[in-house]
Amino acid sequence: MTMSTLTLPELPVYVCRRTARPISVDGILDEPDWGAAEPIRLVRTESGAVPEQPTSVRVLWDDEYLYVAFECVDADVWATIEERDGGLWDEEVVEVFVDDDCDSRTYLEYEINPLNALVDLYVLNRTGRRDAIKFMLDWNSSGIRHAVRVDGDPRRRGSSDRGWTAEWAIPFGDFTTAPNIPPRNGDAWRINFYRIDRGDRDEYSAWSPTGAINFHVPERFGTLVFSTETVTRKDH
Repeated sequence: MTMSTLTLPELPVYVCRRTARPISVDGILDEPDWGAAEPIRLVRTESGAVPEQPTSVRVLWDDEYLYVAFECVDADVWATIEERDGGLWDEEVVEVFVDDDCDSRTYLEYEINPLNALVDLYVLNRTGRRDAIKFMLDWNSSGIRHAVRVDGDPRRRGSSDRGWTAEWAIPFGDFTTAPNIPPRNGDAWRINFYRIDRGDRDEYSAWSPTGAINFHVPERFGTLVFSTETVTRKDH
């Protein structure tokens, strides 16, 4: 995929704070900690424009897990794939790419669709060429937890829907090349968040836009900075 001539924005930075209370991974983002976490707004990955179907992402952590939550506005939520490591990217999906040692060559990829099917894989991307990327689907996260909630009917395409949420607890044990597990205050990892919405006009959204309809551009990953400060409600 040829990169656009668009002048891309500076790489974003997100300060990820610790949870104050336990997180229940049920797809319902009703814990006060989620409400207090700073939201990330995704943009069109090829242009940086505001998407027609908005997406927000929040991130938290504790000693065991990296927690990620997506909230997706969607007038037609749909999916058909239910098996693990199916081709979720061909339908509607949200995705997280994590480069814990910041080498821009190897990273973990996680995907969830509206039926709560999971893709988890290890990616080798040494050259940056799409035809040379190695996707290791036989790698599986051990102990990952995930859930979705759909405001609508994801099994009926064309139904009148309102949106969906996806929630992960990704175990720190997945990140074997990170400098510290659990992270220390100020540790920085490279990360990006994505969404594919399929409709009359497919829409590809990202936290850090890549300038192309291609998510596998690790040099465009943003930075996740771990803070040992506990997330707090903004009205306190």
